[in-house]
Amino acid sequence: MSMLNEEFKIGFDASSVVELESLGASFIDFDGQQKELFSILKKYGFNATRIRLWLNPYSEDNEPYLGGTNDIAKALLLAKRAKELGLSIMLDLHYSDFWVDPGKQTLPKRWSNISSLAELGLKVEEYTYETLKIFKEKQIDLEYVQIGNEITNGMLWPFAKLEKNNGDLLDNFSSLATILIKGIQASKKVYPLIKTIIHLENSGNTSLYDNYLGHLEKYHVPYDILGFSYYPYWHSNLKDLEKTISLIRNKYHKEMMVVEYSFVNSHKKIFDQENKELPLIIVEGKHKETNEVPYEYSLAGQKQFIFDLYNLLRKYHVSGFYYWEPAWVNVKGTSWASIKAMDYIHEYKDFGNEWANQGLFSEGGLALDSLKIFQTLLKGGKKE
Repeated sequence: MSMLNEEFKIGFDASSVVELESLGASFIDFDGQQKELFSILKKYGFNATRIRLWLNPYSEDNEPYLGGTNDIAKALLLAKRAKELGLSIMLDLHYSDFWVDPGKQTLPKRWSNISSLAELGLKVEEYTYETLKIFKEKQIDLEYVQIGNEITNGMLWPFAKLEKNNGDLLDNFSSLATILIKGIQASKKVYPLIKTIIHLENSGNTSLYDNYLGHLEKYHVPYDILGFSYYPYWHSNLKDLEKTISLIRNKYHKEMMVVEYSFVNSHKKIFDQENKELPLIIVEGKHKETNEVPYEYSLAGQKQFIFDLYNLLRKYHVSGFYYWEPAWVNVKGTSWASIKAMDYIHEYKDFGNEWANQGLFSEGGLALDSLKIFQTLLKGGKKE
C-alpha cells in the first residue's frame, strides 16, 4: 500500500466537547500533561473535524437538550478551534433541534407551522444560506457540508419522509430531492467550492444503496460526495461494506467518505458517579441485532478494526473517515439526551452517556493506546 496522501481525511467528530468541558472534562496526553483535545488529536494524526449543528437544542424554558447541545454558538467555537490548528472542517446540518437518524427526523420547533413542501424548501434554502454565511463572515473555510444526517429514510418528516413501496422502491423521493437540491444550491452560493455530502447509514446493505443512489441520479440531485456511517454491530461486516463501496465506485462513480465510525475499547460495565450502570449503546447493538462482530471488545479489537477499515477504504480510494465522538468521556451531568429532549424526539432511554466505552480516551480523560494507531495510518497503514 502506498503512503497516505495528504488528500485523505483522518477525521473526528467531537462535537460534544464544549459541553463536556463545561461539566469538568479534561484530556491528558501520554506524557501525563493536560492538553486541549483538538491539539492532542492532531498530534496523533488527525487532520479533519466534523461539527454537528442543531437549530434550537433547548426546551421552551431554555433547558439544554444535552448530547452536546450543539447550537450555532458551540459550532462556531468548535470551528474556531479547528481553524487555529489548520484542520479541515465539515459542517453536519441536521435540520432539526436534536438527533436525527433513520428512526427520527423531527421538524425544528420553529418550523412546525409550515404547511407545504414548497414553503419548507424555501425555509431550508434560507436557513442553509444564512448559516453558512455566518461561518464565512467569521472567515472560517468550510470544506464540506452535509445536507442532512443519516437520511436513509428521508428527512424533515413528514414532508420528505421516504416510504417503502413494494418492498424496496422509495416513495416520495421527489419531495426529498426538492429539499436536498435547495440545500445544495444554497451551500454553493456561499461557498462555491464547498463539497456537499449526502449521508446514509446501513452501509452493509448494498441493494439499499443501489436503489437510493439510483433515485438521486433519477432526480438529478447534484451532490458531490456519498457519505455513510459504518458501525459493524449495526451495519454488517467489512465484506458487505466492501460490496457497497465497490458498487458506488464502479456503477455510480461517486466520491465517498465514512463520516461516522467507531468501535468499543472495553467489554466492562461502566457506572456513573451514583454507581448506576450506564446505558451503553453497544449493548443495544450487540443484543438486538443479528450481526456477528469479528473483533473483541477491547483496545486490541478497537485498534484492529480501525486498521482494517482504513485499509479497505484506501483500497477503493475512499476520501476519508471520521471517528465519531472519540472523547465523550463519563463526567457527571452528561447524557445522550435530557428528559425534555426525549419528549421532543419521542424516544425514551435511560439518562447517561451511551458512548463511554467507544472513545479514544478513558473515563478520566486519559489518552488510550488505540489513539496511536492513527500515527501508523500516516505511514500508509502498515503496522510497525
